[in-house]
Amino acid sequence: MIPKCEMQGENTERSDRVVPSPYQTDTANQKEVCPEDATAVRRDDIYDRAVALMKESMEDELTQAISLFESIPGWKDADAQADACRARLKGIKALEEADQQVVERWAREERMAAEKRKKGQRLIVLILVLLAMLGIGAFFLWTRVIRPDRQYAAVLSANVQHESRPC
Repeated sequence: MIPKCEMQGENTERSDRVVPSPYQTDTANQKEVCPEDATAVRRDDIYDRAVALMKESMEDELTQAISLFESIPGWKDADAQADACRARLKGIKALEEADQQVVERWAREERMAAEKRKKGQRLIVLILVLLAMLGIGAFFLWTRVIRPDRQYAAVLSANVQHESRPC
């Protein structure tokens, strides 16, 4: 049979009850701690750690807070706090998924723009190559066909005029 615990001393706040093992006497304040108080202190400590973790916006901390709240079901508002952590975790995951979709869309648009630029650059190079070939062809046509024909015609006409003169 467990004896009923009575606390001695003027201050009976939670910080005065923090003693790790049941039925242990705190010699400084001469208080006896009962198992119910030790359990309450342990649950308060777990609850406080879970609330501190809940304030973080990281998935790992929220998951830890949920597990801590679940370890003390029915204590204060631990069940409601665990549900709130789950809702925040779900919101964070939804935001991360939306961010991932935006990043994927941006990468896809960048890739398409790069392919479009590359295609445009290929077209420009092709046009420049064709213009260069056309220029080279025109140069050879001028130097090998048109100019020699004119020079030949000029020489012939000079010869014809020279021969048609009476000596």
